[in-house]
Amino acid sequence: MKIKVKKKGNYLFAIVVVINILQIMHSGCLEEVQQNKFTVESWSTMCNDNSDTFIFIEFNTNIREGTIDLFNPSDVFIDSQEINYEMQNVSFIISKSKSYKPSIGVYTLIVKEIELNTENIIMTKKLGIQDSQINVIKFIPNWKYNEIFGNWELKFINITMKNNGDVYGFIYEGRIIVDNSSIFIAPDYHWHNINLWFRPEQEISLELTVDVPWLEKGAHFIKIFMQDTDLNTVSLYESIIYTP
Repeated sequence: MKIKVKKKGNYLFAIVVVINILQIMHSGCLEEVQQNKFTVESWSTMCNDNSDTFIFIEFNTNIREGTIDLFNPSDVFIDSQEINYEMQNVSFIISKSKSYKPSIGVYTLIVKEIELNTENIIMTKKLGIQDSQINVIKFIPNWKYNEIFGNWELKFINITMKNNGDVYGFIYEGRIIVDNSSIFIAPDYHWHNINLWFRPEQEISLELTVDVPWLEKGAHFIKIFMQDTDLNTVSLYESIIYTP
């Protein structure tokens, strides 16, 4: 009898082990399927002709019915979009005016599948939204030589700027300084009314008059401030430029 009991115990132990293995395998398969139900292919911020700023998301999914919820960096609910396996993209408006800056920081997407009137979260994704970053990406000085006096004149500059941020950027005015020794003496200190809005990833080229005469041949220091209406510097470019 004792021998039979031990055998039964071994059989029971073997059965329990097999069941546990099957459960682990089954759980692993479910987890894999769960992950493949929704995949974000790409996302970006965009702006339309109405100056709306929105998050555009491209995805692949095989769920028949579901939703995507978007929350701002303060975890405040923004909007919800219905999705299904026939869709490939959705968009969420985060600002309805270029003069109204949306919240900067990490937004949260929550993807839910609806089955039998029950919602199940299948994925959560973080989207980092950066402030506008307007940078000078190209700079070309234009010189004129005065043959009578043997000096150079910096006539104007061509600059190309790009907004590398995720939301609208704005420049109210630009200031140009040539050589620090004459920073507040005309005509070496110039400012320009610019009043330009930059969409995310947008490039804009400008020609700004300088008309600084009496520059000797050689190297000169130039600094360009781009400022907003509160005179905060939103872009700064510094370089050594050389006469031809």
